[in-house]
Amino acid sequence: MKISKLFVLISIGLLPHSFALADWVWSPEQGKFINTESETQSGAEDLFDNALDLYKEKKLDKAAEQFQLLLKQYPRSRVAPEAQYRLGTLYEEKSDYVQAHKTYQALIKSYPQSERFEEVVEREYQIGNMFLSGKKGKLMGLEIRPSLPLAIEV
Repeated sequence: MKISKLFVLISIGLLPHSFALADWVWSPEQGKFINTESETQSGAEDLFDNALDLYKEKKLDKAAEQFQLLLKQYPRSRVAPEAQYRLGTLYEEKSDYVQAHKTYQALIKSYPQSERFEEVVEREYQIGNMFLSGKKGKLMGLEIRPSLPLAIEV
């Protein structure tokens, strides 16, 4: 009985150590342990920087693809909330307000602690007001969707 209690205590004592080492993986190519968390962050930051460069060059479709790829591959990275926000502003710049609204909703749902939270709520309010004042929604690239149902949704 004492042995089983001792085993349980030792197991519980070692449990946090197994979680602490979870981010370190052996890399045969490099011949050492590497921190996968830092690899993930650098990959996400590279995608983010690439997307921002494309955005600044006004290559909005390619920038949107890069932001979406980042959000799909690295949803828990430090730059993911900012990527979600930038994707929303990109859709606003393209006058795709319905998609911008959906993107902002995803930010509110996935990243409620984001520094941009209040700004996103304000942007959604502005989008709702645009639809309420008669701005048409896009359907297949053309502004033909009635605006009142969109205003209610937003």
